[in-house]
Amino acid sequence: MSHAERMWRRMQNVVNVGRTTAPADESGNASTVQHAIYDSAARDAVPVAFHFGFAACLPVGSDTVTVQVAGSSSNGIIVATGHQASRPKGLKPGESMMYNQRGDHVHFRADGTIEVRAATQVSIVSPTVHVTGDLRVDGDVTAGPVSLRAHTHPDPQGGNTGQPS
Repeated sequence: MSHAERMWRRMQNVVNVGRTTAPADESGNASTVQHAIYDSAARDAVPVAFHFGFAACLPVGSDTVTVQVAGSSSNGIIVATGHQASRPKGLKPGESMMYNQRGDHVHFRADGTIEVRAATQVSIVSPTVHVTGDLRVDGDVTAGPVSLRAHTHPDPQGGNTGQPS
């Protein structure tokens, strides 16, 4: 094979599409996965580059785009990922969504609404939570042991008042 042919093969190998083939390893400074380019054997410990402030543990079967420095499969890094089975459908132009494989999500809608959806619970861990504007709650509100819907007060004439109606 001539030098020109070797260079051409390396240039063809710079960007590849593949798929993760085993669970991600999240124990190091970078997330790494086992990943196979569609026409070759799987490679272990391929690092995944995420934008600063975002992280994910890729499910097995995630689609990948890999850049291979100098066209060498030993110098690859995954620069884009997707997971077709859990990708949200029906987004409108200008919308974006952060989501997980179960369907929990933060949806930034085109109309300016932000929807947070979780199957079990949303937790805010902060010394102070400040809300500007109205707060509307469809369920009960509990502060310590006191329920807004089911609390009572001492009645000056004896006993307790009834629950709010």
